[in-house]
Amino acid sequence: MPKRKESSSAAKRSTASNSAETLRREFVDNLLGSDYGLDVRGDANASTRLFEMLSLGRIPVVVDTERNFPFSDKLDYSSFSLMVDFRDLARLPDMVAEFHAGLTAEKFEMMQNNARDAYRNYFRVDALTRPLMEEIWKKARL
Repeated sequence: MPKRKESSSAAKRSTASNSAETLRREFVDNLLGSDYGLDVRGDANASTRLFEMLSLGRIPVVVDTERNFPFSDKLDYSSFSLMVDFRDLARLPDMVAEFHAGLTAEKFEMMQNNARDAYRNYFRVDALTRPLMEEIWKKARL
């Protein structure tokens, strides 16, 4: 029996059907063509997809699996994302539709700007270094 070729958009080389460059470009193009992006955690507690969405000013729909979110003491994640409890996944399409229907054009644009600001002020490499160093100095003084 011939081996069936599986389609994949995974960035993992062993399962990817295209080059990493092609897959990356498709991911960014898809995200740029969307108002929202789905953020499901990866192997670790977080996902780089969240930061990629924020960098492009897209509103993440975050599947919260009781994650610990970076800078949650300083950032109001609800100002730039829709948090969906993982136990509500069956209702996800309806929840996104209801959420979107409840937004004014101004609120939607504000959330996009907040997403971009969160990335710029907290998650971009140059911004990330500052709070990390503050935490290190704080702990070093103990």
